[in-house]
Amino acid sequence: MRKTIILILILMFLITACSLSSAEEPTVVPIADTVTPIPPTATETPTPSMTPTITETPLPTFTPTVTNTPYPTDSPEGELPLIPIDSELGDLEYTYFRLQKESGSYTLPVFATVEDVVDYNVHHELETSSLFINCETEAIASNDIAMCYLEGHGWVQKYRFSPATPDDFQGVKVNTQPATDFAWVVQRGLTPYKKAGFYEALANNYYERYDIVRVYEALLVGKTTWYRIGENEWTPATTLSVVDVDQPKPAQIATSHWIMVDIWEQVLTVYDNNQLVFATLVSTGDGYKLTDTGLYSVYLSFETTTMSGGAGEEYYLLERVPWTMYFDGGNALHGAYWHSSFGYPRTHGCVNLALADAHWLFDWATGSEYVYIYDSRE
Repeated sequence: MRKTIILILILMFLITACSLSSAEEPTVVPIADTVTPIPPTATETPTPSMTPTITETPLPTFTPTVTNTPYPTDSPEGELPLIPIDSELGDLEYTYFRLQKESGSYTLPVFATVEDVVDYNVHHELETSSLFINCETEAIASNDIAMCYLEGHGWVQKYRFSPATPDDFQGVKVNTQPATDFAWVVQRGLTPYKKAGFYEALANNYYERYDIVRVYEALLVGKTTWYRIGENEWTPATTLSVVDVDQPKPAQIATSHWIMVDIWEQVLTVYDNNQLVFATLVSTGDGYKLTDTGLYSVYLSFETTTMSGGAGEEYYLLERVPWTMYFDGGNALHGAYWHSSFGYPRTHGCVNLALADAHWLFDWATGSEYVYIYDSRE
């Protein structure tokens, strides 16, 4: 039994060995001499960071430009740097009336009471050369005659007076130092000459009284001074009132603001912070009543005041003279509602200004300004 088992095992071994020997041998694939490299794996480019780079640029520092020149520069070819003052400054609270007369003196009857005019019971007669009233106190007599009370005298008949019409002239504020002198035309209508001389041809231009012109140069021809006011435009000095924009400050004045009056040119200039800020025409003393030159200061001011003076046919009375500043005894800077002669002498020594100018000056002044009166010829 044991032998049989052994034989079976031997037989099974032999059959297995034969099967293995008859199987196909595996194909061997030779390794090529050239090796094809494997392409490299793409390198991932990192996504750029979304955080922006911030460069801190400092804000520019504002440094104001500081100049020692208080005014901008004026060009001689441009318009003058002048500003009209407010015309409403010339408005008056009162209505004024002037005595109607042809010329010379006038004898005005004065009554003690309103009813005295009914029987023509004259209290006294007033001889006057100039009389202006505002008729603030008015009454009607029983015979329907309108009467006005004349301060310091009595009642007068209103029909003897007519409304006064003040001149509407006004000066100018100066906001820039002018590059040239300037002037007002004071002649009533001016046609300049092409050259300096009375026998030269006339220019094709015309100026009205109170027009403002530049003055570029002066030329003496014979005994007459001529001014050039434009290209090929000359006019004699008597037709203009000139403002000298470089007029030096009087040595006696220590303050930074003052008033100057040139009695030759009939102009008034005002200085503030040592700069020219205002200019206008005036009327000063005439004949033997010249406005005295010298340095003064304002010592008394009134918004309105009554002025009178002279005697006989030279007597004058002016009620409610506006914006008055006394500087030399009875002489004052004040508004004048009774004439339109600015640019020419015509007073008893006072300095007359147009109404708006007097008001502007009164508001500007502090009450003790220096007033320098001078003659530019000297």
